[in-house]
This record gives sequence, C-alpha cells and structure tokens, in this order.
Amino acid sequence: MKGFFALFYSLFMILSASLAWAETPIADKDLSKNISWHYKALHGITGDMATNGERLFFSDGSGNLYCLDGKTGKLQWQRAFDVLLYGAPAVTKDRLYVGSGAGIVYCLSTVNGTTYWSKNLADAPDNLASGGINSSLALHEDALMAANLEGKVVRMDAQTGEERWSFKASREILASPLIAPPFVYVGDHAGIFHALSLDSGKRTWGGSSGGPIDATPAYFDGVVYYCGWDGVLHAIRVKGVTPLWGFKADGAATTDIVLSEKQAYLGTSSGTFYCVGTENGSLLWSIKMEGGVVASPVTSQNRIYVPEQNGKLHCFNGSTGEKDWSIDLGSNLVSNPVISEGNIFIGTMDGSIYSIKEGQ
Repeated sequence: MKGFFALFYSLFMILSASLAWAETPIADKDLSKNISWHYKALHGITGDMATNGERLFFSDGSGNLYCLDGKTGKLQWQRAFDVLLYGAPAVTKDRLYVGSGAGIVYCLSTVNGTTYWSKNLADAPDNLASGGINSSLALHEDALMAANLEGKVVRMDAQTGEERWSFKASREILASPLIAPPFVYVGDHAGIFHALSLDSGKRTWGGSSGGPIDATPAYFDGVVYYCGWDGVLHAIRVKGVTPLWGFKADGAATTDIVLSEKQAYLGTSSGTFYCVGTENGSLLWSIKMEGGVVASPVTSQNRIYVPEQNGKLHCFNGSTGEKDWSIDLGSNLVSNPVISEGNIFIGTMDGSIYSIKEGQ
C-alpha cells in the first residue's frame, strides 16, 4: 500500500478503532454542506478507493469489500473475505480485480460481486503470509499486473487469469506496479527499481535507492519517477535511461508519487508534503503536516487534495501551495482517496465514507 510504515500503522489503527465505531460529527460546519453523501461501513477503511465512474469500490479492516453507487452512496453489494484486501482494486465497467493478504488475485463482477476467476500467486504454503499482496493491481488492456511479498511480479490475462510471465525480485514488494508500455515499473524492499518488459517480463533496465522503494512510481511524457526510504525523488528519461535530476526530501516517501502538469507531489515520514517541479527537480513549495501523511493525495484542476493522517482533508492550490479549504472528518485517514465526476471519495478509520464536492 504505502510501505511498511503504513502497513503496521493500519494494523494498529484497526485494533484501536474497533473500540469506538460511533459516528464522529464533521467539525467544519461551513464545509459539511459540500458532502454529497455519507456511508458507514462495518469497520475502518484501510483499502484504497477505486471507481469505474458509476460505482465506488473499497475494503475495510475486516476484509469486507464494498460496492456503492457513486452518485447516491447506496450499497450495491458487499462481500466478506477471510483476509484483508490491500491497495485499490483495478476496475473496468464490468470487472473488478483485487489482491488479498493471502496472495490470491480475484476477478469479480462489478455488478454483483460474483467471482469470474481467482488465482493464487504465492509459492509459500497457504498457512504462511509471506506471499500476500499488499499493493494495488495494475491493468492495461488485457494485461493485469500484481506484485507480492515474495518479490514476485506477475502478468496475468485479465479475462482468464492465465499467467503470462513472472519476475522475481530479491526482496518483498510493497509498491504497486505501474504499467507504461512498453514497460512495467516497480520498486522492491531492497531499494532496487525495475523496468520490466511488458511483453516478456525481462528486466530491461533499473535503478537503485538508498533504502527500500515502497512507494508506487509515476510516469508522464517519457519520464518515470520513483522515491525510496532515503527520500530522494528520481526522474529518469526512459529513452536512453537518462537520469534527469534527483530531489532530496526530509524523510522516506510515505505516499505514492502523484503528477499534475509540471509538478510532482509526495509526502514523507517526517510529515512534510512536497511539490517539486518536474522540469528541473526544484522545490516549488512544501508544507509541514502536523498530523503526518500516509494516504496519497489526488489532484484535479490545479488543486491538490491531501489527506492528513489525523483526519483532516486539505485542498491546496497545486501551483502555489496556498490553502483553499480544510475539513476535519474526525478520524484517521490511511486509505487513498479517488476523484470522479467532480467528487472526492474518501474513507476514514471509523468506517465512514464521504463524497465531497471538489473545488468547494
């Protein structure tokens, strides 16, 4: 999801939040009118959000997978799994793909949650958790990618689940793979960055970091970005594998790298949120988040929405860092939100899901 820090923090919060699921009122009365709807899940929201434009999908801290109507928040269906589901599902109009802590990839119907197929990627016996999938899946046309704690990166056929190829890193993988043809990009916990051929799985080139790379990389216009526990954000031009620049943050990356026009955004273990210029790696602005930041931001229309760990959702101007507004949702935020059709969908550790109108 967001690395070891997020994994252990989430498990701690599941135990503590289970003692008090009572609904917490919205602290900011002025912004509460911009909440389109609110839904209460059975347990705290630990799985990242995903949407296909019509429905919203997420999982909670007890392995329940939910599907809500994106416009109304009405429950469409719910399925219980015997293990946690980490990361965000990969979704199309009619299919949903999600990985489990037991190392199984499921392909489900987005309409009713029934299973089309499932595949266990773990080499370890079922009673061991070493093969768990702790990150989001990636989908591009018929290519479905998953990575697990055994260090395996696997390409499957999205329609059938048939394995096309697998690659084995030297350490576990907590970062989500990123598909940007002709490559699949992913970092591992040994601090090695891999560029794999989407067609064959062969490691074509790679890089390194001064610590584990547990944050999901980003790609735009021929440049791939990655960051590890050493806090160095790397920009690599894929053609010629040319390093462009490196920016040194004040701690390990605790969020995925998010791009918007000429900016790259990330949060660190020190609680600092950065906006870095992608042209030369210069610092554009930074903000110290008192509550820390684990959930990744989302961006739209030159606004960046940053979930603070202590339950506050902030909206900043993407270019200047000037704050537009904040809303206190009353419970910790560890799940990545998502934006669709002018609404931000976000879940809290008290089990609440909110649809908030963006730009308000």
